[in-house]
Amino acid sequence: MGRRDRDSHITRDQPPQRTGSPRTASDLRELVLRLARENSWGYTRIPGELRKLCVKQILRQTVNVILKAQDIFPTPERSGRT
Repeated sequence: MGRRDRDSHITRDQPPQRTGSPRTASDLRELVLRLARENSWGYTRIPGELRKLCVKQILRQTVNVILKAQDIFPTPERSGRT
């Protein structure tokens, strides 16, 4: 339960609940980074290949966020080929 402080407000003993989506699992992040580094695949191809491996909880935008956080750019900018 809660306890009362001197201003007679109820304070919580637990921290507030987080809102939003849960964090992406670290092993899934590592797999996305590995696929991006070892292949010239982009933000759309990686989730497609992961779906073939029955990993359904990852979206293109999630891959985009993971790769941008590691400064890995989209395929044309990364590969050097045209």
